[in-house]
Amino acid sequence: MERTYRLNLLSCTVFAFTMLYASMIQAQSIAVFVNGDAVTSFDIEQRQRIAQRIDRKPISSAQAREEAINDILKTQEARRIGYRIGDDDVEQQVLKFAQSLRQSIPEFEKNLKGAGIQLSAFRNKTRADMSWMTIMQQRMKRGSYITNSDLDKAAAEKAKKSGVKNYEYKLQQVVFVVPAGAGGAAIAQRQKAAASSKSLFKGCDSGGFSALASLSDVAVKEPFNRSSDTLGEAANTLLAKTPIGGVAGPLTTDQGFELIAVCGKTERTDIAAARSTVENELVGTKTNADADALLKELRSKAAIERRGR
Repeated sequence: MERTYRLNLLSCTVFAFTMLYASMIQAQSIAVFVNGDAVTSFDIEQRQRIAQRIDRKPISSAQAREEAINDILKTQEARRIGYRIGDDDVEQQVLKFAQSLRQSIPEFEKNLKGAGIQLSAFRNKTRADMSWMTIMQQRMKRGSYITNSDLDKAAAEKAKKSGVKNYEYKLQQVVFVVPAGAGGAAIAQRQKAAASSKSLFKGCDSGGFSALASLSDVAVKEPFNRSSDTLGEAANTLLAKTPIGGVAGPLTTDQGFELIAVCGKTERTDIAAARSTVENELVGTKTNADADALLKELRSKAAIERRGR
């Protein structure tokens, strides 16, 4: 009698554990196999909650399933090529995230649980993100992501779209020197002489201001190139109104009065200024494109067995 009772008790206990195990399996039914690694319905639910509560990007269950597949592929690829993200590395990254929210790990875990998220699920996503970042960084080091030609082209387009125009001028200067201590009448006379001499300019290729070279207290300088972004506002305004072959001035300077002949004017794209701002944008764009292409390749080669939904 006692033996029968014990056998019945054992049978009931085994049956109870069997039912409990079956209930757990049902609660976490396998939705997908990815190269032999399982994605459960619980994983998908957790991924969906993480997207909504942490990434602030609500997604459907189907989208969460695809992202869970991607996470496994990222981790598998890192492992395949020899990059292993250790538990300590993951924990350090989780700690940084918690600290960015001004929370300790226990506080962060408590808040996750309040949102229906297990800390282990967040760790798994963190590991996948870190694996993928490591892969992309190594790919950047191995290959030239941006050539100088790519950078120059992108910088030129950005500078053009900005609407800021710069010019490369070819100029020639003539200075009518005003002696130190000169009176008002003498200064006015030098200004008048400078103004009347504008018509003597023959063009930079035809001697320019050569007719003035023999005059006393007149300095005729050699033609030179100057970018508009190195000139002052007043000079730029004046030169912008002066056609090629024309003479601007006279301008008052510390030495006296100056005439500036415009021998040439070319619109110039300020590549140097645009390069520094466009480089990071270009790297980001190319990195994202490469990441998308690699993930697409991994998915095409993977053995993905979907079950149920």
